[in-house]
Amino acid sequence: MGVFDALPADGSSYSATTLAEKLGVEKELLVRFMRVLTVVGPFAEVGEDEYTHTPYSMVYLVPELRGIFKLMYDEYNLANARMYEFFRNNGFKSPEDHLLNPYCFAHQTGEKNMWEHIGAFPERFQSLNLAMVAQTEATSWTVGIFPFKDQLKQVKSDNESVLVVDIGGGSGHVTKQIMKIVEEIPGKVVLQERDELIDSIGHTIPEVTTMKYDFFTPQPIKGAPIYYIRRCLHDWPDVDCVRILKVIAAAMTAGTSKAVISEIVLPSIAADVEAGWMDITMMALSGRERTEKAMGEFAESFGLKTTRNLSWPRNQLCRNRGNPRVDI
Repeated sequence: MGVFDALPADGSSYSATTLAEKLGVEKELLVRFMRVLTVVGPFAEVGEDEYTHTPYSMVYLVPELRGIFKLMYDEYNLANARMYEFFRNNGFKSPEDHLLNPYCFAHQTGEKNMWEHIGAFPERFQSLNLAMVAQTEATSWTVGIFPFKDQLKQVKSDNESVLVVDIGGGSGHVTKQIMKIVEEIPGKVVLQERDELIDSIGHTIPEVTTMKYDFFTPQPIKGAPIYYIRRCLHDWPDVDCVRILKVIAAAMTAGTSKAVISEIVLPSIAADVEAGWMDITMMALSGRERTEKAMGEFAESFGLKTTRNLSWPRNQLCRNRGNPRVDI
């Protein structure tokens, strides 16, 4: 309806009559909705059929947070609502095909996976991008876990050298943080993303070197010191994660390149509620959160050796660093 945007942001109120006129909706319908949304929802009723914002409703005016809510309700809720139906029809086993999962089933995406499907709808695609920005900002502190600067100090480079390849780096928020960390070292940090996202956000980050790239295709940047991939693997089933990591491994130079993987890593017991919830969310699109053992098995199956696991206390967001074996 547009109530969030129509109510005054200065704390003053509107009557149902005024609000209905601004929104172009029937007053009675509006009042019926607001009767609930002022009791269990975010708005406040300050008089008979008189409404105002609260601190809780003002949150929805932040574009990035609104993007998260829209992603949850418009995309995931339908998939969750039909999850049982999907498993009843397809067998009670974890989805391992990015075209055969609760999301594609519920949204009837045909031959498109979730990312391709949302990309066909500009408004939904914008909400997805905003949601990814919000998630990035909420967890961008994880960049500080891995010693980018110390690692790159050991590299001989010039201004044209690629220091870090940020694979699937979204809107570039973390890319810019890495650039700040390594600004004293000659070289570039390159953001790689899907064509439609680079087209959408490229003009907003002119300071970032961007490259259109599909991480299932051969990596065009060979022998970079660091290949960084953050919260991408949990979007995909095991078979596709192996494909992604094989591509990275093939581009690396043994002994000098490092793969830095940032993911939620589940403990073998007593996972926290956020990690468990994220795993179910990822299940809707055939992805999953994985244990440290599973991540290590991925890497070692095609020549990457896990040399270091870094994590933040009391948080299951973890960073893995891998070296290619000499014989790959």
